[in-house]
Amino acid sequence: MQSQASPKTPSGKTVPPINVLFLFMEKRAKVKVLLAEEPKSSVSGILTGFDEYMNLVLSEAEQIDHKTGEVRKLGSMLLKGDCVSMISHV
Repeated sequence: MQSQASPKTPSGKTVPPINVLFLFMEKRAKVKVLLAEEPKSSVSGILTGFDEYMNLVLSEAEQIDHKTGEVRKLGSMLLKGDCVSMISHV
């Protein structure tokens, strides 16, 4: 399995994760969040806020069950940073 490297600038410097989150928020990007305690589902939504603890605020959030494919609309939500396993751009 190939590991993914941290994002880099054109000059090759590593970009801090908090800066990547800021770019997602600025662009009102839809993100997918994998949860540490809930491996059979994920949450996706538009990143509208975050803090230094990686607590995330999502709007238009949906929970996706990976086993059944069922999508449950959640609206706006706060995800605690210690629950977040991975964040990716959708």
